Amino acid sequence: MFGYETPEIVGRNINILMPSPYRENHDGYLDAYRRTGERKAIGLVRTLDAGARAGRYFPSKLPLARSPPETSPSTLESSGTSPNGTKSTG
Repeated sequence: MFGYETPEIVGRNINILMPSPYRENHDGYLDAYRRTGERKAIGLVRTLDAGARAGRYFPSKLPLARSPPETSPSTLESSGTSPNGTKSTG
């Protein structure tokens, strides 16, 4: 994904794919949601800048969804499918 091998990113905070200031603020957004239950972005599809391993950022269309309760809401999980719908290799 974005030039990373699966083992490099699974279990890491998703903010590694975000440019500043979103990277620094992301966990605060999640904490606010957990405290208030108010959804500001969940359920939306947004075009956001995503970061490739090489340091380039590019527009990426992302559906924002709530994580299942058994997973950490800010960690990357391996689903077996890449964002473009193809099977991942890891």
